[in-house]
Amino acid sequence: MSKKALLIGFKDCEQSKQAYDFLNVCGFDATPIYTDPKRGARLPIEVKDWSGDYLFHLKSYCILKQRLLDRVSIASVNFHPCPPKYPGAGGVNWTLYNGDTETGVTVHFMDDKVDNGKIIKVYRLPVYKNDNIRSVMSRIQSKQMEAFYDIVGNISIYGNDYLINEANNT
Repeated sequence: MSKKALLIGFKDCEQSKQAYDFLNVCGFDATPIYTDPKRGARLPIEVKDWSGDYLFHLKSYCILKQRLLDRVSIASVNFHPCPPKYPGAGGVNWTLYNGDTETGVTVHFMDDKVDNGKIIKVYRLPVYKNDNIRSVMSRIQSKQMEAFYDIVGNISIYGNDYLINEANNT
């Protein structure tokens, strides 16, 4: 029996569509929810009746309500486009402002606070001398997809034990 998954991504985003396709390739019964790629966007109304095994929050500015997270039976996983030291929005700006030499993508379980859940895995990448917001974000988005393929692919092979083992190793 396939696992039910909800994917939250941006509307008109090629990476979000690729993530949905990959979920299907990995045998998930996936439902895509595409949000407006603007701050303050809201989840579409059709999410209110969804329940299932996994929620994958890949790309959106929506803060998910606990009542949605409560309808997920196995795991709600966020792919945050910055390292753990920069939760919330604006992490790339802080990375550059502070002169950090690396950034990354933090994959974590979701709870009732923004970017707060137990970390599953951090995918790191360097920040170069002449980087700017656009160049760093481009690489972060590529790394975010790499993280998505890694996490979802391993869940499809090893099940939820993969997530628990990874989280216990961080």
